[in-house]
Amino acid sequence: MERYSPQIREKYRKKVIQYIRENPNAGSSEIRRILKIKIYKIFINGIKQAYREAGLEIPIKFQKNNIEEQKRAVLEFIKSNPTCTVVDIITYVGVLPAKRFGSIKEAFKTAEEEYPRRGLSSTANSQIRKRAYNFEKEVINLLRVRGEVKKYVHIGNMILDAILEKDGKRYVVEIKDYRKKPITMHEIKQLYRYIEAVDNCYDGIMITHNNTKRPKGKIYIEGNRISFVTKDQILKGDLA
Repeated sequence: MERYSPQIREKYRKKVIQYIRENPNAGSSEIRRILKIKIYKIFINGIKQAYREAGLEIPIKFQKNNIEEQKRAVLEFIKSNPTCTVVDIITYVGVLPAKRFGSIKEAFKTAEEEYPRRGLSSTANSQIRKRAYNFEKEVINLLRVRGEVKKYVHIGNMILDAILEKDGKRYVVEIKDYRKKPITMHEIKQLYRYIEAVDNCYDGIMITHNNTKRPKGKIYIEGNRISFVTKDQILKGDLA
């Protein structure tokens, strides 16, 4: 097999590492398509080695070796991301739910999670996603004024909206664009699981609209604190 020269290999190695740090779910085919670089000519052990050298956790979709591991990965992803779609599961887990469970609904049933309502038209769904994205973007920009923010943090098979580091403390941030739906124990337990997964973190912040029905103040679960804050409160400097 044709090999790159040492100089070219090091140049391409740096390009790949930079790319996967900026796109922490990229695979070999995407890198080959975007960068025109063949992973196995740079990293003998392939994409896993590239992630290790980049100092990143290897995405779950590159870790599965058999059917049971694939099924377990899907179930864990659903439990950690209960509003996920088929596209989310394929993108982050690398498994087609219908292939392992018969249908996406059966996968949710097996995970003991309620299947999200998908009754809206594609246009309505698109508008809701755009609205949620804009709300999230506004909140993230406000948080960046108050501390260092890392957006879309991947931990195992979980996807955190953000981690905020402020005044020497670390906060897991969940942003909910709920207009009519209330914040329930389901969302609270989800945030608690995220806090538990982050090293040296004991605080979570759930950020909503003013009119979102939610608990007031703070909740404490096994030494972890969860605060409920609105965007307007962040504007006033009342964060947690």
